[in-house]
Order: sequence, then C-alpha cells, then structure tokens
Amino acid sequence: MFLETPDWSGTEWVEGLASACAIANRVDGPARALLTAHEQGVVAISLFDHRSSIEPPAGLARWLGHLFGFRPVNQLADRKLEALRRYCIMRRLCEDALPPAEDDRIRAAGYCDAALEEVGKLLAASRVVH
Repeated sequence: MFLETPDWSGTEWVEGLASACAIANRVDGPARALLTAHEQGVVAISLFDHRSSIEPPAGLARWLGHLFGFRPVNQLADRKLEALRRYCIMRRLCEDALPPAEDDRIRAAGYCDAALEEVGKLLAASRVVH
C-alpha cells in the first residue's frame, strides 16, 4: 500500500494524481480550479471510503456494533464537504447508475455542473492510476 512507502517521490500514483489535478483544472482558456483545495482533498480521501461510511448501520449491523463496541465512521464537520464525500463515494461505486436523489442532494449542497464534472475527471483519473 502507498502509505507504507516512506518516500513518495517517483511513484506512479503521485504522478497520476498530479496529472489528474491538471486535467481537472483545465477550462477553456487559462487553467482554474472549480473545486477548492479542501474539496479536492475530500475527493481524494473518498477514494478510500466504503459505502458503509455514509450509511448508518441498521438492523443486525447496529445490534452487532453495540455488542462489540463498533462505532460508525465519523462524518466531516462541514456539511457541504460531507455532501461532496458522499457524492464521490456513490459516484465511484455506482458509476453510471447513480441515483437521481444523489444529484439533487449534491446540487442542494451548492455544487454546480462544472464542479461535478471536475469531480468526475478526478475520479476517472484515479481509476487509471490504479
């Protein structure tokens, strides 16, 4: 795993992530980012999150969690960033079958189509790197 590598220079995924950011920041004319650095970081951390991190445990899972002391994954404190994290996880896992409610939820959080296109480019670039 990449976290075990003490020196990240020269690794393929770092170069791929840099090129993914460069691709995502391209807009007609001079390059500008639609997503802030924090938002791009949220997209990056969402690559390692599972669907269970966005859905509260229910039924047997809740009971087992109570029994064995498991705690649900903490959500991000900023609601807008948490909405972005959820959207990225769902988009990565569902790919083309993203529920329409997720599009409505992310737009209600304040993200425009161009920002969501940038998210798509970053997620697509992460698939190429792996």
